[in-house]
Amino acid sequence: NIFYFTISYDESVAPEGCSDDAEFFPGDEIHSPTWGSATEPALCDYALMESDKSKKVIVEILFFEFNECCDTLTIYDGLMGTTVLKTITGYLGITSIKVTASTNSIRMEWNAKSGAHVRGWHAKVGSV
Repeated sequence: NIFYFTISYDESVAPEGCSDDAEFFPGDEIHSPTWGSATEPALCDYALMESDKSKKVIVEILFFEFNECCDTLTIYDGLMGTTVLKTITGYLGITSIKVTASTNSIRMEWNAKSGAHVRGWHAKVGSV
């Protein structure tokens, strides 16, 4: 038996600026809400999933630039998990930070309380 789990949200209650697409799969590239230019405060969730339950999801952060005082990207193990795999903040510029889940899913929470004068983040989804 195959079990499929879907996350969806009502756009009328989703924070302004968050992606309309809440689900991402291996090969997808994802970005902060206003990638490439200064952003506004936002609280967005991203579900990264691999349909093959025997594989583990990997997210690779390729660029990260935000305010250390008040903007964070927190990466959780599983879609509903509370185990934090990594929290990223501050300026890293072009980088390669790989975070691997223990399962076939990761939840990322983007919490920008400021977002002033910074470009955002860019990541790629994979699996092993």
